[in-house]
Amino acid sequence: MRQIAFAAAALFVVVACSEPATPPADAPTPAGTPTAPPTEAVLEGDGFTPAKPDGGTALKLPFGMAEADVSRVLTGLHGRQPTRDGCADTDLVVLDWGSNVDFLFETGALVGWYASEGAPEGFSTLSNIHVGSTLAEVRTADPAVEVREDTVGPEFSLGDVHGFLSGTGDDARVTALYAGRACIFR
Repeated sequence: MRQIAFAAAALFVVVACSEPATPPADAPTPAGTPTAPPTEAVLEGDGFTPAKPDGGTALKLPFGMAEADVSRVLTGLHGRQPTRDGCADTDLVVLDWGSNVDFLFETGALVGWYASEGAPEGFSTLSNIHVGSTLAEVRTADPAVEVREDTVGPEFSLGDVHGFLSGTGDDARVTALYAGRACIFR
């Protein structure tokens, strides 16, 4: 009886310690599963989450967070002070660390972000949509997305994240992404 118990225990250890099966390299990613995570920041409809230079992500910086706290975190990550500007005819304060991603503040609180042409691909949504993505990629992220024409050109929304496009065909490119308040004149 002891031999059977010992053999069963040994078999359990071998099975429990073996590595899990790895899918083949060419196995498709299930639909709706985000692809590789962004390398610089996750742009979200209610704030953003910057990446740490050594990997991983910092804490989320939500809309409503104090300007001084956001500035301290981002200055620490970038290693330099931001440029500070305003948005014409508004009370918005715009901070930029030179990445073509602006952070907008009103009465001392974060109220929006705006990624423009030239923003690194690593500034992307959880579904890996970034400035430069194609409309086909946006539609893969959300098949129900609708493109609408506005005074500033074609635009779309993925929940609370919005974007502008270079056209309306599948090969049109995302030219800007934003959430919250933005310095856009329609």
